[in-house]
Amino acid sequence: MKLTTKMDAGPIYAQKIVPLIGNETKRELTQELQLIGRDLLIENLPLIISGELTPTAQDDSLATYDHRLTKKDSIIDWNKSAQQIDREIRAYQDWPKAKAKLGNINVSIIEAKVEPSSTGLPGEINVIKDTETISVKTGEGSIHIKKLQPDGKNIMTSAEFIRGYGDKITKSSSD
Repeated sequence: MKLTTKMDAGPIYAQKIVPLIGNETKRELTQELQLIGRDLLIENLPLIISGELTPTAQDDSLATYDHRLTKKDSIIDWNKSAQQIDREIRAYQDWPKAKAKLGNINVSIIEAKVEPSSTGLPGEINVIKDTETISVKTGEGSIHIKKLQPDGKNIMTSAEFIRGYGDKITKSSSD
């Protein structure tokens, strides 16, 4: 894009649509966009410099903005939908990390999966010891936790967490 005084404004020299499959992490998407941006720059910079490529105006009325992330944003609100929480977990993976309390243990949730149907109240933890799985009820659906990191510890699977901390999580079943 051609630089202007406004942030993310100005006419566009080149762009590419990137289809999303819905489970990308921030790190994966950043890496892909860096490669695409590099290729677009290599391909179009000579044309921009020579004047052969002219920019196309953007419709500023279609622009969307978001607030700057803070650590407060990292605290999971279990009243949100499982889909929204899953997106936040993937987006916050590097920083500020998606934070929650499982029983009396503070954790960062690193990887999760949406479970569309569930019963119970938002924030209710279900530990199934036989299958070594943890799911948490949300405002709509549940989050099945695959990887997490207790504060000050290494990243671990749900199974490893249950073996080490299972007695500190209040809600459990043996199904």
